[in-house]
Amino acid sequence: NKALRALLDRNKNKVSGLSIQAINAKKAHVVKNNQDQVDTDALPEEEFTELQAQESWSSYAAHLRERGQLILASIMEADTPKLNGNHLVLRYPNLSMKEDLEKAQGQVLEHIKASLKNYTIELEIHVDKAVQKKYAYTDHEKFLKLVEKNPAIDLLRRNFDLEF
Repeated sequence: NKALRALLDRNKNKVSGLSIQAINAKKAHVVKNNQDQVDTDALPEEEFTELQAQESWSSYAAHLRERGQLILASIMEADTPKLNGNHLVLRYPNLSMKEDLEKAQGQVLEHIKASLKNYTIELEIHVDKAVQKKYAYTDHEKFLKLVEKNPAIDLLRRNFDLEF
């Protein structure tokens, strides 16, 4: 008897999807959701520079890296956004990177918009095969990359009569 009463109490607030009570509940839910929507006209639209956008972009990538979201952080670090009006223009070497960023663009834009205090910012993501990074594969290519970053390395090579 107690089990039956507990079952009836649990199902007391449930309604059939086809009942008038369910239709009224759905209407009330829709009205409540419409009231929760943010008035986009009241959101700030402060001016910002390309450098500020790039700093916000890289700080969020670093934040993602700290939280362990390494794939998204790597994708964000693969290109620096260029500013075109209120669009952050990005170019990636393959469609996979573009799609991964598009999937996460809600959280990325949320941070960028809040940090720059401009809620009209949008991402413009392109796939450009010519963007592919040149990776150093051989030891000589790796050495040339190091010299490019720090010319003093070549001075060490010559002073100690090392190969390359």
